[in-house]
Amino acid sequence: MTKSKNIQITMKQTSPVSIAIFDFDGTIADSFEKTLSVTIQIMKDYGIDGINKKFVSLYRNNNIKNVIKEAKIPLYKVPFIIKKGQHEVSKVIKNVKPFKGMDNLIRDLKRKGLKLGILTTNSEYNVKQFLKINNINAFDFIYTGSSLFGKGKFLKKIIKMKKFIPEKTIYIGDETRDIKAAKEAGVKSVAVTWGFNNKKLLLKEKPDFIVDKPEDLLVLVS
Repeated sequence: MTKSKNIQITMKQTSPVSIAIFDFDGTIADSFEKTLSVTIQIMKDYGIDGINKKFVSLYRNNNIKNVIKEAKIPLYKVPFIIKKGQHEVSKVIKNVKPFKGMDNLIRDLKRKGLKLGILTTNSEYNVKQFLKINNINAFDFIYTGSSLFGKGKFLKKIIKMKKFIPEKTIYIGDETRDIKAAKEAGVKSVAVTWGFNNKKLLLKEKPDFIVDKPEDLLVLVS
């Protein structure tokens, strides 16, 4: 596979992009600090000690499986932690904002005629509340059935269900698991560097494209 490209300087599309599917947390929503605070408290409630602000470095430099292993989180507790986390995040979602420029980017993509969707491990309620509060009314669908350990099968399901053309579809995310999901589904992967995983870790997974600011995504459809 060719090296990942920084799309603001290289982008030759043989098939113009017409569908853009986004991850939510860390891609659209600047929710890391709120999610981290909630996670730390939930871990304490479940008797898991040692989760503190150093968790930030652990998360940004590792994939989710390694984070769970290093934090010594029992796998059987993960589904309960996620469910509890979604509930607690719903209490603070009104204070979560989009990354700078992301709201305008989404509106610009919509004006250009793209179909837009979200695939996330967060809850539908949290996503819809966030979009409503921040006046972002551009998405055609929200799919929240993804797994913490993999989104590929869900991304494939969306593409099949909605009869999307993979060659004209991109999946945009901020974690290594988003890149893997795009590859599994046969669509182009676009990694953003302003989210949870750092750029070095993202590049190891060889996304098709990597961007440093939201407006650079417009090159994909210009």
